[in-house]
Amino acid sequence: MPEQSLSDKVVLEAARPEPLTVPYAAAEAGLANPTGGLAQSFAPTVRVNTIQCGAFATDISAVRSTDMRAELTKHVALGHIGAPSEIVRAAIFFATDASASYTGATRTLDDSRR
Repeated sequence: MPEQSLSDKVVLEAARPEPLTVPYAAAEAGLANPTGGLAQSFAPTVRVNTIQCGAFATDISAVRSTDMRAELTKHVALGHIGAPSEIVRAAIFFATDASASYTGATRTLDDSRR
């Protein structure tokens, strides 16, 4: 079993860019893309995985107006924006033996925007 785990975090736009986020999405995809190759390169001693996130309530999103947050929430299938603690739980999953068989994986914390 690997003794180390490495996880990176990218945004959902890396896989599903919207028209106004294409440059940012391309940069994020560039961060996510090496996961599989790094997983193969460092196995079996290191697991390498990616956490891909949709909309989350962070310090950055806190600057959005109440109206902007409400509009975004209308387009989220579950009806709420994710909490940072959900990202933490995904990172803990990848850092522990609970994910001993995962490497080169992407765990998507998807807000299923409509």
